[in-house]
Amino acid sequence: MGNKKILFYGAISVVTILTISFLLAGKNKSSLNETKGACADICSKAKSACASLIDEDNCNSKCSNFSNETKEHLKNSNSCEELTQKPELIADVIMPEVNTPNTKAASNDCEAACNKYVMACLTLVPNVSEALFSDGFNSCLKDCTK
Repeated sequence: MGNKKILFYGAISVVTILTISFLLAGKNKSSLNETKGACADICSKAKSACASLIDEDNCNSKCSNFSNETKEHLKNSNSCEELTQKPELIADVIMPEVNTPNTKAASNDCEAACNKYVMACLTLVPNVSEALFSDGFNSCLKDCTK
């Protein structure tokens, strides 16, 4: 009789533990979905405040790691200027991928200086194209050789 009681209480314990585990797993899943929904709203609001600098997909992928203060800042900002007042956002959300030009080996001092100008200055322009690099280099070279 003693073994049956132990088995009975053991079975009840296992069922109870499994039930609690399933309930907690469901709660965590719904909490994750709520976080994703909140992040989508926050990033959408930030994109509408500063469409030229915010990449919404990038924001959504990093949003769950933001502090509540950062999320509030994103949600409450109404312009690019306001968004850029939080340094961590510049690195994580605002700065787009930096493009680099295909530079040629310099054959003289002007070409070397213009390559340096393109690398140091034009790479800071968000979403810069190869055409802008080329135009900047050619314009610099034209002025340099005068």
